[in-house]
Amino acid sequence: MHDGRAASPGAPGGLCRRGGIVRPIEGEVDADQGVRMSRLGSRFRRLNRSSLAALLVAQCLAAPAFAQDADAPAEQADQSGFGDILVTARSREESLYDAPLSITSFSAKDISNANLRDITNLAQVAPGFFYTPQVTFSSSRLTPALRFRGMTIPRNDPLEQLGGIFVDGIYLFGGAQSLTFDDIQRVEVIKGPQSALFGRGTFSGAINFITREPSDTLRARAEAGIETRGTHNLSGSIEGPLFEGLSFRISGASNEKGAHFTATDGGELGRESTNVINAQLVWKPVEGLRLRLRHSEVWLDDSRNGTANLNPSRPELLNAPGRCIRGTAPFFCGALPNYSKLVPAAYSAATSLIPPAFAKSNSPNIILDILNNNKANPLVVNGLPFIEDTPHLDDAGLAGRFYRTSFETDYEFANDMSVHLTLSKSDMKSTTAQVSTDDNGNQYVVSTNILTDRSADFRLNSSPHGRFTWLVGANYFKQKSLGGPSGTGALISVLDATNRVSYTEPSVYTSQGDVEYYSGFFGLHYDVLEWAALDVEGRYQVDRATTSLGLPTADTSSYKNFLPRAIVTLKPNADLTLYGSWARGALRGTTNSNFTLYSPALQATISAIPGYTYDVPVETVDSFEVGVKQVLPGFRYALTGYYMDWKNLKNTVNTPCPSNRCGPTITGAFAAAVIPSQAKIWGLEAEFDLRIAEHWDASLNAQYTHARYDRLFTPLTLAPTGQTDASGKTPVGFPSKQASFSTTYRDGIASSFAGGDWEWYARGEANYTGRIYVDEINQSWLNDRLMLNMRLGIERGGTRFEIYSENLTNNKTWVSAVRGSATNYRVGTTSVSQPTAFAVLPRLRTFGVRVSYDF
Repeated sequence: MHDGRAASPGAPGGLCRRGGIVRPIEGEVDADQGVRMSRLGSRFRRLNRSSLAALLVAQCLAAPAFAQDADAPAEQADQSGFGDILVTARSREESLYDAPLSITSFSAKDISNANLRDITNLAQVAPGFFYTPQVTFSSSRLTPALRFRGMTIPRNDPLEQLGGIFVDGIYLFGGAQSLTFDDIQRVEVIKGPQSALFGRGTFSGAINFITREPSDTLRARAEAGIETRGTHNLSGSIEGPLFEGLSFRISGASNEKGAHFTATDGGELGRESTNVINAQLVWKPVEGLRLRLRHSEVWLDDSRNGTANLNPSRPELLNAPGRCIRGTAPFFCGALPNYSKLVPAAYSAATSLIPPAFAKSNSPNIILDILNNNKANPLVVNGLPFIEDTPHLDDAGLAGRFYRTSFETDYEFANDMSVHLTLSKSDMKSTTAQVSTDDNGNQYVVSTNILTDRSADFRLNSSPHGRFTWLVGANYFKQKSLGGPSGTGALISVLDATNRVSYTEPSVYTSQGDVEYYSGFFGLHYDVLEWAALDVEGRYQVDRATTSLGLPTADTSSYKNFLPRAIVTLKPNADLTLYGSWARGALRGTTNSNFTLYSPALQATISAIPGYTYDVPVETVDSFEVGVKQVLPGFRYALTGYYMDWKNLKNTVNTPCPSNRCGPTITGAFAAAVIPSQAKIWGLEAEFDLRIAEHWDASLNAQYTHARYDRLFTPLTLAPTGQTDASGKTPVGFPSKQASFSTTYRDGIASSFAGGDWEWYARGEANYTGRIYVDEINQSWLNDRLMLNMRLGIERGGTRFEIYSENLTNNKTWVSAVRGSATNYRVGTTSVSQPTAFAVLPRLRTFGVRVSYDF
């Protein structure tokens, strides 16, 4: 996705590529070099090279074809007419269209042109990557589910995610959707296992955000935008030198994503507020040495998430389209009905912390007393775990705080070798309150969550010049999760007969755990021939995990794995890259440590599930990938094909607990067990950039994924479908087809307008998402979804004024949905478990204006 005119080479003598990087040529070409150019040009013509490619490669004769140059500018022109962006996915700078990986990269200009504001927007334009708000009733921003190439998981534990988010190469633990794009210079979406060089958390892929560094000249920027339906954004930055060699940058943003829906009790659904401040210092005391200190703070304040509980047993849904009974309980067959076909009560939710049922109870303020740790209330004996350490919350939703500090230093030696060290620490604290039932809000869950991580990363790189280059490094990472959105919370119900509140106060959370991770890694690159290269990479890692932290059944296990990757790259000419690769990813195993705490009846039920084992083996994936990338005049493309064999994927199976009691010491609606399963996936990805005319260009990104479970048993689907075996079915939560298209026309405005040098532009965007299955049996699904956006604006340099519309046709298809079970309390504390579809409400049509100005 690239939008805009080509950058000027800005140097005499033309351009050459070194390792795919475009760099200026200085000085004259001597006679001997001219002879070499002539001979080389003849050979390239015999290989059907364009004359321009022959000239460029001939000028670079003195440099090996695959050498790297860290001093090259971040964006230069290529013959396609689009800017050539550097990427660092392999711990070295190289051209995007020469990197032998499936990478989708977005520059700061791309981000601004498409008005990308968060991870959800990014997922619409990056083939092979999918992210949607999660189906939680408090907030979606604590349970990131980064889905790459059809690899999805039915669990929300932040210690168990398949994909990883990195900021400047540093793993971001939790809070992925708290990131704002105002301080981002470039985004790299890297598909497939990246464990060899990136490390843990990249089992299926990785996203690396590269932040802006301070300028060596004083400058400032301000941007503001406002939309219908309550959305507004305000950001600003200032940067420049403090004294010789030392520069600074301070930036901040205040973003409000308006609620598009209102609950029947008047509360907001789907509002998200984010305030962030970033500060950094960069010091270059001597040539070759760089030190960087960066700190970020983020404040989150969300209403209840825009999630609907489509329980077909509810009175409001008895006549819903698609409702069916194939087993022992009603569910949905075919496409879930859009919310526009339902009465509001069917997709509404309780948002008040004092619902009418509580107002007439013996303890109407019980939830507020829990959140405030009010020991004057006799029901609040010990207090909610960690409640004093997490942000205050006074309504249904989320209150969160995120702190992150990182330090980087690198030094380039006289022989062009370089060393890089990064240290970081992050802390996230949050409180959520939600209603987990649909029968007048009789049950609430209050959760506290503390996430911490500390990391260190060391790398030593050889000189990027020469036929053989290498890097070695080591990494340490420690993370801890206390509480958690999926942990046991404060379970509250109103007894029908007496209107008295029954409250079970938890002392610990069953989802508590920590991980300590050590690894050493290497990367070797060799130019076998002038047009062929081999890369061999690997990482040996030790993952030491503790589950049920704080419980008597706490269990610690160590998992050791070697994760290799091999890549063969062919360059028959300077602007064509062919590659093939194999990579292995591994994700630590686990234990069903709570099993011994469950009642004998539940233990018997869980043990009977096919594939159950107390010790779940290490999760592995073998990924095979082939690709071709080419840059032609006015056109460039990247095509990728892949196949993945996924073993021991962790499938979490929930078994209902009678009367909300799973065992003598564990309360809750369900008893969870992890059952190892397996799947096979193959797919195709394509990216095209086309210069249609001098002022008109277009981009198309598309993917097709074919994913099937080899083995997956899901006992809870028995009630709605009569089936327990999902083997051979498509994984839920990921579309098999996805595409995005954008086209932009730009032209100059009369030079007399406001001082001249202005451009006007018109941009259209179409984002398509294919069918997404809701349940493992593939009985129900979400229909295809097409989102259209239009933008019209004028700009000059960093000054821009734009009007736009997003979701122009007001598409009302659900954003995402998963099968689940609703626990209703009908008679006292007796629970009734019913199959349901939890669906996320869409963002409706909006109109907006945004303005930016560079000082």
